[in-house]
Amino acid sequence: MDKISGEDLRVRRLNNHSNIINFCSVNDDLNNFLKDDALLAQDNMTSITYLCFWRRVVVGFATLVAATIEVKQVEGPRIDGYAPNTYPSIKLARLAVDKNHTGRGIGPHLLFWVMGKFEKISKEIGCRYLTVDSKRESMWFYEKYDFILVEKTRNKTHPTFYLDMYLTRGKK
Repeated sequence: MDKISGEDLRVRRLNNHSNIINFCSVNDDLNNFLKDDALLAQDNMTSITYLCFWRRVVVGFATLVAATIEVKQVEGPRIDGYAPNTYPSIKLARLAVDKNHTGRGIGPHLLFWVMGKFEKISKEIGCRYLTVDSKRESMWFYEKYDFILVEKTRNKTHPTFYLDMYLTRGKK
């Protein structure tokens, strides 16, 4: 199948009127979360889910949560003048693409959309890292976009990756 232009994709927050019934990724846990738990999590203020639409059809989703990452898990020097043991972060808690639309650029579009959302949020609150606890079969995806594996999580069911968003802005 052909790639879908990012101009043809729209990302909107999940709400009570969102038609998600036909969404189906290759992962049952992600499908069940979207259909059974995502709205409740929003009501409980524990996560926010965003849907990606193409031609009014939900072709993907991403869920974000506030998080931290331990300083000792991050490679490189500590941030000057920063004393706590954790750095503030935003976690990409879930990312899924409908199985009928895989390989069409929706996953990267959602990831870059999340990075843009991060930039907006980081202007309002302190946060530096974008983290994700990856499904093992998706590790390649995050590595492709320069996320760094937290080495001590390599053999876990959901290895942790992070991206220093400060460095992505070209600052050192």
